[in-house]
Amino acid sequence: MLAEAKYHLTQNHLRTPLDFEGFRLHQIGRLHCGSGMVIGQHLHYGWFEITAVTEGCGEVFTGNIGTKVKAGDIYFSFPCDMHDIRSSREAPLKYDFFSFSTELSPFKEELDGIMERLSPENRVFSDRRINRCLEELTLNAEKGGKLTKTLTACLIKEILIYIINDLADAAPQKPRHAESRNAENAAVELCFQLMNYINTHLFSMKSLSELSGLTGYNYSYLSTLFKQITSQTLRSYYRQKRLETAKSLLKEQDMTAVRAAELLGYSSASAFGKAYKLQFGESPLGKGEK
Repeated sequence: MLAEAKYHLTQNHLRTPLDFEGFRLHQIGRLHCGSGMVIGQHLHYGWFEITAVTEGCGEVFTGNIGTKVKAGDIYFSFPCDMHDIRSSREAPLKYDFFSFSTELSPFKEELDGIMERLSPENRVFSDRRINRCLEELTLNAEKGGKLTKTLTACLIKEILIYIINDLADAAPQKPRHAESRNAENAAVELCFQLMNYINTHLFSMKSLSELSGLTGYNYSYLSTLFKQITSQTLRSYYRQKRLETAKSLLKEQDMTAVRAAELLGYSSASAFGKAYKLQFGESPLGKGEK
């Protein structure tokens, strides 16, 4: 059975970011992982993210490249990164996270420069000043956002200044040609489009072949590209999202397994039950169901 979070705070503004004087806040939160917990692969489409480890240890993956992290470490993720986080069993991770974007000069130019220089192996650093600022932002989120916009903007700006200074002399990665970067970004954007369609059509999708009509590419090409970018097959991603949605329906909306199976298009309650148990290590059946 997969471990669950012991504590999870998330303020999600991915669709409509909050603007603080030119600094956009997409997401902020705090997560206390269960033993061996895995935060499944997800895409940072148009924002940067810092993950500040406060306790425990684990590993952060960007693509297929894993980096060990421990208490005090900060991991810096870029727009269009596909990554996942895996907690240690012996010392479960606790971390704060903060997603942002900005078009303000000189911050945008400095961040673009960092993106050009840093490979996934060089994304870990430490700075107690960033931890302090992020702690204040996270506590503010916990208390319902009592800080003024100006003070929030000051804290975000302070964090960015520290990041830029800390990573100014980081080991450079091998330069990539603009054509290569553009092709990679286009591939990631297409994968994001596929993921977004699946996420928003779980109750209506009849077949993954619908993705071909959506994009104009044949399914074989889409499947190969998706696996290259995310290290996960389209079918696996679709199955994962259906089952995660089913779990939410069962536990948060007190829905029966039969009804959840019907809504998510399973051929039978039995087929749903087998898939659910394989994914989560437990039966989806509640009291009064057989």
